[in-house]
Amino acid sequence: GTWKSRGDDVKHAVVESVRLGYPLVDCAEVYGNEALVGAAFDEVFNSSGEHDVKREDVWIVSKVFNNYHGRSAINTVHFQTPV
Repeated sequence: GTWKSRGDDVKHAVVESVRLGYPLVDCAEVYGNEALVGAAFDEVFNSSGEHDVKREDVWIVSKVFNNYHGRSAINTVHFQTPV
């Protein structure tokens, strides 16, 4: 999970765990680190070398906070999520 992870710590943790074969990354908008998690995925999925990882090999789980459960709000938050 990425809860309470900040800055380079979260990015490094996601990059290394995915490269080592961890198949699931848990994140959420309320954690406040989605942009960094997204940057980690960008690095992992767009790099070449000994740690080639394909997007289809990783499960990305996110959660929508309670104030976004309405029909119009869910579309807004869905398209804002960078991961």
